Amino acid sequence: MPAVSMPRAGSGRICLLHRNVPNTISKAAGKVAGMGINIENMQSKSRKEYAYTILDVTGVVTQQAVDGLCSLEEVIRARVIR
Repeated sequence: MPAVSMPRAGSGRICLLHRNVPNTISKAAGKVAGMGINIENMQSKSRKEYAYTILDVTGVVTQQAVDGLCSLEEVIRARVIR
């Protein structure tokens, strides 16, 4: 797995493990924005066929938001840290 670290910003953090394919981060950002959640900071690292992305966000991250991210074909796992 790729190693990623980033200082905290925002009121919550969404961590995504996903396949390293084009447009995945854009799709995830669109899902987050569509639910009224603002991305304050972002970091992504990839290793071969996998990538790990951290999104520091402002706004309430609901289970619906997590389910929306997990519905993306490329997303393997989503985790929220409050």
